Amino acid sequence: TTKGSKEKGEELEKYIAEKLQETYNGADDISKITHVGTKADILQVVHNENHQTVGKIIYEIKNEDK
Repeated sequence: TTKGSKEKGEELEKYIAEKLQETYNGADDISKITHVGTKADILQVVHNENHQTVGKIIYEIKNEDK
């Protein structure tokens, strides 16, 4: 069966979250944003070497055919 765009988007979000986890190796907190009505998909809380929060990055994932 053909996957719908929502299912493809969710798979892409999961893939990107996993790659971010691998890249930052647990140094930053990576989480899926689940608030209803929120357009962003992934939140990365950036920490310094003392594990203090120094910033946040919000990702909006799009899977579009061009």
